[in-house]
Amino acid sequence: MAQSLLVCYPSTIRIFDLITLELDSELPPCDIAFIHPVHHEEKSLLVVIDKRRLALYNCDSQTYSSQYTKNISASCCIDANRIAVCGTDGELLIFEILPKLQKTAAYRTTLLQCTVLISASENVFVGLLQGNKPVVYNVREGTTKRLSVAKTMCLVGTTLALGLPLGNIDLICVRTWNKIGFIETLPVSGLCTINSDTIASHASDDIMIWNVRTGECISVLEGCSWVRSLTLVYSDLLVSLRSDNEVDLWSTETWHWLGTFGEEYRNAQVSAVCGMK
Repeated sequence: MAQSLLVCYPSTIRIFDLITLELDSELPPCDIAFIHPVHHEEKSLLVVIDKRRLALYNCDSQTYSSQYTKNISASCCIDANRIAVCGTDGELLIFEILPKLQKTAAYRTTLLQCTVLISASENVFVGLLQGNKPVVYNVREGTTKRLSVAKTMCLVGTTLALGLPLGNIDLICVRTWNKIGFIETLPVSGLCTINSDTIASHASDDIMIWNVRTGECISVLEGCSWVRSLTLVYSDLLVSLRSDNEVDLWSTETWHWLGTFGEEYRNAQVSAVCGMK
C-alpha cells in the first residue's frame, strides 16, 4: 500500500492517496472508534477497536483475526508491538500485537469511563476520566495519583501537557509528577504531540503550535474552521478534523496548509484517522 491516509467513518474505512487526496479504496463495513497501524514488512495490518471488541485486521486480504470482546472506552500504544485498552469497567488490558493479538496482562484500576489513555511508560498509564479528571495509575505498584483538572492532555517526551478548563497548559514531569512549567493561552479543546519539543493545540477556529521548552508559540495555522481534533500522521503531516467532517492537512515542516478533502462525506461522522505505508 502506498503512503495513504485511513479515515474511519461509521460504516467503513476510506483510504485516500496522500498525493492526489483522491479516494483510493474502501474496506468492508465496520464501526471503529480507534485505529492503530501495525509495522509489518510484508503485510498491511491494523489493530481496529470499536466499543465492543478489538481485532487485528489484514488490509490486503480484508479479513479479521485474533478478535477479543470487551466494552472499550480508550486505548493507546505502549510500543511498536504492544497496545493497552481501558474497559468501561476500569479494567486495563495489555495486548501483544504480533505474531497474533494476545492478551498478556489485566489490571483492575480506578480508570472508570476513561476517555483518553496515555502510556507514560510500560507500567504507568494516565487516563482522562469523565468530568475532566486525569488519573495516573501504576500497574506494578497498584497505586493511583490524581492530577489537576484538565480538559485534554498529551505526552511530549517525559512531559505531560494538561489543557486546563479555564486556560493555560500545565506541564508535568512524568518522573516526579510535579509541575515544571506552563504555557499561557486561552482554553484549548485538544492537544496533539508533534515531536519531543513541540505540541499543537486547537480551540474551534485556531490551531497553535507551541515549544514546550520555552512556552513560546511557534506558529498559528491560518484558514482553520471548526476544528474538532488533531492527529499527527507520519512525522511530517498534521491532520485536523472539522466539525463538518472535512479533513485538512498541514505540513509540520513549514506549517503550510496542504489541502482539504472529504466534502462529499460531510454527512458521516469521522471517528479516527491514521497513516499507513
